[in-house]
Amino acid sequence: MLRVFLLLLIFSTSVVRADDNFLDFGDKEFAKLKTEESKWFVKSGLEYIAYRSMMPDYKGEHETFKEGQIHDVVGYGLGIGREFYFTNGFSSSFSIGLTYAKTLSREAGQAHPDIDLEVATTRKGHYITSIEAQGSLNYLFDFTVVDVQPFIEGSVGVGQAELEFQYQREPVDGTADDAEDYDVTSEENFTYTKVSLGLNLISYKGLTSYFKVTSALMIILDREIKGDSNVSGTNTVIDLDSKDNNLNETVTMTMASVGLGYMF
Repeated sequence: MLRVFLLLLIFSTSVVRADDNFLDFGDKEFAKLKTEESKWFVKSGLEYIAYRSMMPDYKGEHETFKEGQIHDVVGYGLGIGREFYFTNGFSSSFSIGLTYAKTLSREAGQAHPDIDLEVATTRKGHYITSIEAQGSLNYLFDFTVVDVQPFIEGSVGVGQAELEFQYQREPVDGTADDAEDYDVTSEENFTYTKVSLGLNLISYKGLTSYFKVTSALMIILDREIKGDSNVSGTNTVIDLDSKDNNLNETVTMTMASVGLGYMF
């Protein structure tokens, strides 16, 4: 997770530096005219989700899948809302947020470390979409160089996740029962509540940079698994299909966000 978040941080920094005027904070007009009044805002950035999969257990020669594994999924988030200013630096924000996360990976297993011959391949696909209502309590520190606005945010939303795992091992000795295969897809629908701690950095032009860490309590409403598997040494194919429309399974997940925004 640390490696992923550092990549998100580097992305945000590089985008900020791309704007020649973003760090030109000398003018205080935005602070005078905008920070002490209600305003609209838009935000967009990278989203990291530590998503738990419930794929059926499997142990092959080159690959192992375990129920309950955590997978790093990265995507994009977009939010639009309005901040309502109270007094003495206090404000509250309400917004609608959308997230689309997609992570694909491919790994290969070789017959021998010294032989460049792939005998096994593993492909994983993670697709997560969600929509949520967000509310936050903010406090503004009005500095000369940059305005700093820490916030605590709560969210409720709904979403869907689709996971696809494919593993295939070709027969090495030429016999069919030496092959292995795991081809499983899982679809889940969920609701969630989130609590986040974050920080907005605001320039005089209303451009912002934000960082946020989140703990999410998810309720998996239903899950459908389709697929089958077999292991080396047998020709038996195991049917892994299952469906539960009244699951109501609770799980806690960790998320992080970093990006840019604009207040107007």
